[in-house]
Amino acid sequence: MAQSDAFPNEISTLTKSQGPPTNRHRIVAKSSPIFRTWPFLDENSVLHWYHRRFRHANREVIVNEIRQRFEIGKLRSLVMKVAKKCTWCHVMKAVPRSPAMAPLPEMRLSAFVRPFTYVGLDYFGPVLVKVGRNNIKRWVALFTCLTLRAVHMEVVHSLSTVSCIMAVRRFVSRRGPPREVWTDNATCFHGASNELKSAQTSWKFIPPASPHMGGAWERLVRSVKEAVGTIWEAPRKPDDETFETILYEAEAMINSRPLTYIPLSSDPSQQLEVSTTYYGPVLGAVTEGVSADHHAEMQMVRRSQRPGSWRSGAGGWRNCEEPVNSGTNSGSNPGTGWSSSAGTSTDIVGNLTKTSYKIGCFGCREVS
Repeated sequence: MAQSDAFPNEISTLTKSQGPPTNRHRIVAKSSPIFRTWPFLDENSVLHWYHRRFRHANREVIVNEIRQRFEIGKLRSLVMKVAKKCTWCHVMKAVPRSPAMAPLPEMRLSAFVRPFTYVGLDYFGPVLVKVGRNNIKRWVALFTCLTLRAVHMEVVHSLSTVSCIMAVRRFVSRRGPPREVWTDNATCFHGASNELKSAQTSWKFIPPASPHMGGAWERLVRSVKEAVGTIWEAPRKPDDETFETILYEAEAMINSRPLTYIPLSSDPSQQLEVSTTYYGPVLGAVTEGVSADHHAEMQMVRRSQRPGSWRSGAGGWRNCEEPVNSGTNSGSNPGTGWSSSAGTSTDIVGNLTKTSYKIGCFGCREVS
């Protein structure tokens, strides 16, 4: 159609001519812009031949090869039409159609309900924590609000039903009883549902072997792991107290994300975060100024100040709770490997007080 509109006289002349293309050369008028290009009519046989010759290659390959010998108007669109009519391309290059997304469940779109009315529960872990000289496994119970996408996390010490019940009771005490709890088919979840039957809460389980139906909480598990990785960067394993602190700070980070896309031209005071609907707008400042080095330092201080712990000196093992003579400014106990020093510090009300330290052979310092 495009060639008929652009060269009507030339096509009329070529249609009336007879014989092969070599006999129809220069039969068009010399004033025609295609006089020097040896024009002739072809019913896509050239395009089909190139399409099969180059093994049904993509459009640009066919166009490049044809342009080396022929000048055809609207060549790319013609090559695409030939490829669409090719039976081999229609079968071998067919792409399956993506299924339509199912409508969201009712609890994902419930309006005018408090946060954590509809809850999804899942475990992730284990995480190794330091307890004394041993590495102990801990798991994390992640509760997510299916409507607001807020999270609440509890540390679980085992995969037993009792630990699951304790985690759910702690969650209910702080967030209130949910209307529905959605989980997978783990044994501890089934046991907890049997023990915690009530008129206010109903437990519902996704079908077995279908983790894709729990994507509402599986995606938040990934977000929590990324948040924990940005907070805790120390190579050593945390203890229980440090691990709980890291989880709560990660929870604050996840709950401070915006609920929807916010254009840069909007008023910053009008942005709505997940935490704003439940905690208030001050949650984002919880982790400000707290680094991984701070967590590691506090963990070392707690280990060095653990009551009843023992340290090794040149004179043998000694208890860290051994009293120190605060009347001596500096000195050492010969043959024991321990030394003491004294100084001044300021208490909580600003008064100067005397402080004595006991320094062991490992460099541990205790304040008395």
